Amino acid sequence: MNIQPNLKAAYAWALVASLCLLPLQSRADLLPPQNGSLNLTDAVVNLTVSTPVSALTEVDDNHDGLLNALEIDTHSAAIGEQFQKRFRLTDNGTSGKTEFIAVRDPGTSTALGGFSYVVVIQQLTFPSPPQSLELTTDLFGTQSGEDTLTIQARMGKESDPNSRTAVVILEPGNNSQRLFVGGWETFTKFIRIGIEHILAGTDHLLFLLTIIVAAAGWRYWLSVVTSFTIAHSITLTLSALGTISVNTMFVEQAIAASIVLMAVHNLLRQGTHTRGLVPLVFGCGLLHGLGFASALSEMGLDSGHRIATLAGFNVGVECGQFVFLIGVIALIAMIRRVIPALTESLFARTASVIAAIFGSILLIERIEPLNNILQKFL
Repeated sequence: MNIQPNLKAAYAWALVASLCLLPLQSRADLLPPQNGSLNLTDAVVNLTVSTPVSALTEVDDNHDGLLNALEIDTHSAAIGEQFQKRFRLTDNGTSGKTEFIAVRDPGTSTALGGFSYVVVIQQLTFPSPPQSLELTTDLFGTQSGEDTLTIQARMGKESDPNSRTAVVILEPGNNSQRLFVGGWETFTKFIRIGIEHILAGTDHLLFLLTIIVAAAGWRYWLSVVTSFTIAHSITLTLSALGTISVNTMFVEQAIAASIVLMAVHNLLRQGTHTRGLVPLVFGCGLLHGLGFASALSEMGLDSGHRIATLAGFNVGVECGQFVFLIGVIALIAMIRRVIPALTESLFARTASVIAAIFGSILLIERIEPLNNILQKFL
């Protein structure tokens, strides 16, 4: 199906009209850094992507790592050209045709008066509705946090009950992905995302450390990890599907508190008995599941494959937990071989003290009044 000229013109005018209305809205909400949106309707794609200044060449005239309003205005065309070359959408190898492209500032400048990224708005058309839409880019910045780009994608109009949503997470080592893929591909993709999330989540790893070192033996480790898994799977699923909803800030505070709770429990516990640990871990696991759900919500569930998304993410989390468990056990064995006098009890107490300290720091950071007081003394 070919796009009729008048239909293409209508889409273009609609995009121009929306751009004209942007100044009337809160500019600070135009688009956060390292994010983008993609909307596919028939054969027309509308893109809005935040692009780091450090990913662009020959546009930063004063070489301060930021773009001011004059630099954006002067190099708008050059930025648009770079974006078109380095942010590519194809359908079975056929590139989309650019109908419109514009460069905007994000609305919120840094303390130095410039912008660390710009927002690029583009409209593309294909000869017919894409059947295998693929996104490839190398527009990653060199500054901290600029090596990941998250794209929220939608196929169809928002009001259409049959519309689909998906998330695309691009990194330098994984800079090309197909959109709106099948269930199996969605499942395997979210396994990787789940593994990366658990291994990069300091709070979850600290909590796992406190329950792993609390006692020794495969029977104990299997019981507490299984309890934690069942608990966080319940709340992850219920929250991700919208059955329950809890304030994200409260959840983050509670997760930090759970680290301190388990660490202190280890330090105060008498002897080696583990009675009461499994239900305690289960209760904390319910909180961590809400944290996983919050992270998954920020990335976005593929509405066409909700079960595959949830299952893949959950499997990835379990794989990440298993890798961490094996790593901690191997580390304990290695340290005890080097320092034979180091007992399991001493190692557990040392690890719990470390977890308690870092857990307390996380808790203070996540409670705004305490964080404000702390900042005054730093």
